[in-house]
Amino acid sequence: MEPTLSAWRRHLPEDFPFDYSLNSLDILEEVLLDRYPDRSSVKAPENSEFTEGAVRYLGETWRRNVSSRWLFYDTGPDDQDIYNRVPLVCSNVPSEHDMAIVPLHTLIAFAVDRERGMLREMISLLTDSIEEAEQSE
Repeated sequence: MEPTLSAWRRHLPEDFPFDYSLNSLDILEEVLLDRYPDRSSVKAPENSEFTEGAVRYLGETWRRNVSSRWLFYDTGPDDQDIYNRVPLVCSNVPSEHDMAIVPLHTLIAFAVDRERGMLREMISLLTDSIEEAEQSE
């Protein structure tokens, strides 16, 4: 992961706070607004290196700020499930309470909606899942 993120840094402003903080996600949104004018730009070949780095940074920021883990399911090339062959971040709770967020899908939603605060707010899905699990104990 680190080599990809190190390469990704060259796409960022020099003063980008590469600290995995929730505040850094607010700054990342400004970069994304410039980079992604629309939905298709997220998966455009010319943005592949940037998008791969953004997926990793976004997911790693969520993971470091709430009890969660990376997951990757590979159920074969013909499986059209939205979680197949896409990195996701899942809350560290029993399966009946778990929540998964797909950083790539979040980037696409952000490119469409263009709502500042979205990247930071997505973490609430994980924290809500954890709170729900704790309340059921």
